[in-house]
Amino acid sequence: EPFNDPDGRIKPSQKQVEAGAMWARPSQFVQAPCVIRLLSYLTVTQSLAGDCSFVSSLAVCAGWERRFNRVLISRNIFPQVNGEPCISPY
Repeated sequence: EPFNDPDGRIKPSQKQVEAGAMWARPSQFVQAPCVIRLLSYLTVTQSLAGDCSFVSSLAVCAGWERRFNRVLISRNIFPQVNGEPCISPY
């Protein structure tokens, strides 16, 4: 059963509404959802939803992983399949 927040869904901002943003699970709009294909500071982006300080922190951590060839954050992204981040089944 998919998770339902007892406090309800967060309302999108006016900018998000104007851009056509809506709530949907990845499996509702992507045939084979993939959370992370390549972890790189170049692939971390902020779109209509996202906190810039959080997104920039992800980009720095991703760059560190690639530079030093060591795991820093990717092992902490859940759920996982065989140790790799994957899309939630819910």
